[in-house]
Amino acid sequence: MKPKKANVYCLIGSLFFAFSCSQPKEEIEVTPNFLIPEDSFKMVMYDLHVLEGFISRNPDKVKSTDTLYEKQSMAMFEKYSISEKRFKKSFDYYLAKPEEMDKMYDEILEELTKNQADLSKKVKIDTSKVKSEEN
Repeated sequence: MKPKKANVYCLIGSLFFAFSCSQPKEEIEVTPNFLIPEDSFKMVMYDLHVLEGFISRNPDKVKSTDTLYEKQSMAMFEKYSISEKRFKKSFDYYLAKPEEMDKMYDEILEELTKNQADLSKKVKIDTSKVKSEEN
């Protein structure tokens, strides 16, 4: 009987050793159905930041900033065919993945900076035309 016990222990030990040395399986992440794809999400975020920038730079032209922001953000969600709820759920999803969110924000800020520089060049050109026409 003793050889049988030794064989069983040897087999159990071998199995334990084999499974403990194997590579762990990578988790396959399933994308939730509600998730707005990254490219679309970045476009919505870009537009929302432009809206926020406009409102914060023109408080005297806007009677109720909260109402304007709410109306314009709803119009934006309609433009992209998404609901506010879906946007918030997607925002929370990406927020839980800081590396992805940081990368997206870097791209959004890069685009905002580029467009601001382009707009500044156009405004300088337009104002120089006005000054030369006045003289």
